[in-house]
Amino acid sequence: MSIKATYLNGDAITLPPSCHTVMDVRFEVAKLNDCTYVEIKVFGESEMKLLRDNEPAPKEVQVILAKEAGLAGIISQEDWVHVIFEYCQRKDPVGLETMIEVFLESEFGKNNKAVAFEILGKVFLQLADIETAICMKCAEILIKHNADINALSETSETPLILASYRGHEELVDLLLENEADIDETDDDEHTALYLALKEGNIEIIQKLLQHDAAVDAITDEGRSVLHEACALGNVELVRKLLELGAPYNLAGKSDKRTPLMVASHLGNMQVVKALLQFVVEGGSKKSPKSSSSGGSRRGSKLGAAGQKVGIDNVDVNGNTALILAARRGHDDCVGMLLNAGADFSIENTKAGEGKTALEFASDRAHAGCAVLLQFIEEEGELAYRMDYGSEYQFCYA
Repeated sequence: MSIKATYLNGDAITLPPSCHTVMDVRFEVAKLNDCTYVEIKVFGESEMKLLRDNEPAPKEVQVILAKEAGLAGIISQEDWVHVIFEYCQRKDPVGLETMIEVFLESEFGKNNKAVAFEILGKVFLQLADIETAICMKCAEILIKHNADINALSETSETPLILASYRGHEELVDLLLENEADIDETDDDEHTALYLALKEGNIEIIQKLLQHDAAVDAITDEGRSVLHEACALGNVELVRKLLELGAPYNLAGKSDKRTPLMVASHLGNMQVVKALLQFVVEGGSKKSPKSSSSGGSRRGSKLGAAGQKVGIDNVDVNGNTALILAARRGHDDCVGMLLNAGADFSIENTKAGEGKTALEFASDRAHAGCAVLLQFIEEEGELAYRMDYGSEYQFCYA
């Protein structure tokens, strides 16, 4: 397609047939005028609408050079971000370094150093947010030229938050080496660690924990990193977070679910076990001991642990951890929760007539759960041996 291009004064511009996009036009005009790509703006002539690089060039365009009289300020901060980032997208570190040098040597760059580094920080934000593989050489060049590695996006994400979310391990390493703020939060109070957990980026999670990322941060929804680790089902990670002091009895603001509820709902018996064991073996060192009640089931060490992790807490839909496990047929979790002192008589009053865990299990034909619940309700105590996986022992109270 032949493109008719003119300068602001009406002079015609001869472009080769290979020009198809606005980017092509800008590069050709830059060569013709011995100037930089950033100094050129392309408009659709009919509407005088500023065109972006990735747009197909219309049949008629008008080209404006920044160096033309009265137009020195035509290159906005947004334009600089856009143009410099183009080189990152194209994985062109040589072109990127050249463009950054042009930018820093420009009148704007020389007179506004602090703002210039903020602009490079915005480029870094866009680089960190790329979903596919990124050019690490480009990231290194940005840091070399003092890009603000703690720059904030419109929703307050930092490059580290975005890199942790997207799974860019090498970029996370680079940012941590350069002392990026590890515990900065976005508008939803998400930290880099929280989003890495939410996305299951295990290697990044380990890197952040090695650099002492906070484990007690709470999101706007009342969720913690422990909630996400329980959802992920990674028991070693759950244990690590517990050891580091992650709050284990925190209920979400909207669903009112604790980490124990999350694990019970998903059937992560090993995670349920880890939460209860932690209180017995480790958590009790950090929290006041509860008084026992003699030889009753609730007075055992495991029963006391159940009370400390809020075993009978109720979520927004009226479910306890036991009810959640029974509804889904997770008999391993049901057995563990019963032995920890879960109250099997609690009814979900928001489920119509009000049902217990046994009634939910029976209605849904979860035979394993129903047997356990029926036995403990009618016959006596259920002894669950934590060291032997899913083996149950039945005994009379």
